[in-house]
Amino acid sequence: MNRDTAWLTNRVQTIWQKHFPDIPQSTLVKSRWGQRSYRSLGSIVLKNSQTDYVYSQITISSLLKDSEIPTLIIDQIIAHEIVHYVHGFGSERKRDLKHPHQGGVIVKEFQKRGL
Repeated sequence: MNRDTAWLTNRVQTIWQKHFPDIPQSTLVKSRWGQRSYRSLGSIVLKNSQTDYVYSQITISSLLKDSEIPTLIIDQIIAHEIVHYVHGFGSERKRDLKHPHQGGVIVKEFQKRGL
């Protein structure tokens, strides 16, 4: 299977529907492959489009496009970025924490959501 942008978008939608159905997408969530990076495998940022709407951009390192990388790894990185969205980082949602990893929030959300 070719890991293109459509494949990545499908993974984001699948993970959202399966593990985050209680979280409405208050801003449109887009996904894309980014630069090949060993240090940062994923990120989420709030962006303004040229047509004056705001969206959240999930970017995943292109290193993970390799079909040798298990899909589960990519899914975990996507879920990690969605947790940031949920807690107001990279989205217009209200921030409920000062720092994005404060208090082990990622691990707690993963446990709560069966990840």
